Amino acid sequence: MGDGLFAVNGGDGSPNGGGGGSGGRLVVNYLKSYLSSSYPDQSHNWYGRSQIKGGRSGAVTFQRSNPKAGEDGTVFHSKCFPGYSGVFCQACPVGTFKYDYSYGACLPCKNKPESSYYNKEAETSSMCSYECNSYLENSFTNKDCLDLA
Repeated sequence: MGDGLFAVNGGDGSPNGGGGGSGGRLVVNYLKSYLSSSYPDQSHNWYGRSQIKGGRSGAVTFQRSNPKAGEDGTVFHSKCFPGYSGVFCQACPVGTFKYDYSYGACLPCKNKPESSYYNKEAETSSMCSYECNSYLENSFTNKDCLDLA
């Protein structure tokens, strides 16, 4: 189990002026990430974050120069299995999905009826799992989560 922050941020500009430094480069490469036997162990026990921000600009502006903030850095990582995304290949949160083995991001689900809620993470299809709100008959017998009373 672990969590923490991987940060490769750029430095801030001087209070006397000057631009901020660019963010760095973060490379995360999982050994054997292409093997189904590593799924979802790639990040099963890691709940960290990454930060690759550019530094802030200096406070003073000059007659011919206006200091700017540094550009954000770049991130490279292994492809993630369906239902997993991001630098650490974490499960797509409840209410999102990812179709394939790729670098893609989790996308929002849009299939639940109004009186329901999504109930499963790491979805691999846009037809995400949902349950009807507690005061309604369950979604197995009431697919549209309608108030049948």
